[in-house]
Amino acid sequence: MAVFLARTQTLHMFGPGDMRYLTPEKNEVEAIWSTEDQIIWKDENPPFQMRGGGYYYETWALKDGEWLVKSLRLERTYMKVPFDKTRTSRKVTAQITALNEVKI
Repeated sequence: MAVFLARTQTLHMFGPGDMRYLTPEKNEVEAIWSTEDQIIWKDENPPFQMRGGGYYYETWALKDGEWLVKSLRLERTYMKVPFDKTRTSRKVTAQITALNEVKI
């Protein structure tokens, strides 16, 4: 992922989240966040970009006084990619496909 991000410039915008406790002890939380993003591959000539949006589904757990991410999943509801076979590299196409499978 670090190699992928080194080649890109990104913008992520999040809406208000919806959160709820999953346990009576209030030590685990489920959160849903709306998101929209734009990713630009700087090393393509000319630079290549995509826009998308959807929802992050997260679970957080309280451990030793700190909230830690237990799980994270991105479900895209749309993705706009200008596919032009003359300029879209296979590497970029593979990375866009991988963006739809973001999980921790």
